[in-house]
Amino acid sequence: MLLAKKEIYYRLASSSAPFYPLQAEGAGLRKDYRFEHYMSLIRIVNNEYKDKYDKFISNTPVEQGELLVPSRHFTGRTYSLMETPVVELEVVTVRSDSADLKWQQFDVLGGMFWKYEIYVSESPIYDEFEDLIDSGATKVVEIMDIRRTKYRLKDLVPETHYYILVVAKDLNGVKGYSEVEIDTLP
Repeated sequence: MLLAKKEIYYRLASSSAPFYPLQAEGAGLRKDYRFEHYMSLIRIVNNEYKDKYDKFISNTPVEQGELLVPSRHFTGRTYSLMETPVVELEVVTVRSDSADLKWQQFDVLGGMFWKYEIYVSESPIYDEFEDLIDSGATKVVEIMDIRRTKYRLKDLVPETHYYILVVAKDLNGVKGYSEVEIDTLP
């Protein structure tokens, strides 16, 4: 509702702006106060909006005239304000040919879940300095169910050192990850 009000006020302000009566040669300038009135209403709406949705702003300064909507995905501004998903990967059981994994459910303020991705490799998978996943890593599965926080890796080779990566992603593309190492049993 506040966004709609702001849009209407901007339209009214811009439509009244050309109606400033101007007189030349110092005969006097008169100002049509409709423009200033609508601009003051816009400032009031901005303050209402900021107060109402301050919990989603993450202490980031809001530029004048800018509105942040946490559910408006695929925008650069929203992407920059989203909190990084936290993934705390735990290896529950390791066997000679499998490993059971567990992590907490996706929880990001204002974020909307997209998927979990699980990778496995015999060398490190994620390069945090380049923000890249090693091309040699095997993507085992994509999990689209937010509540599915357990997975059994199968077909592992006995007595082998593995790296396992779980990535959580939201709809805006913000991702968090956790990488662990395991040694399969003989």
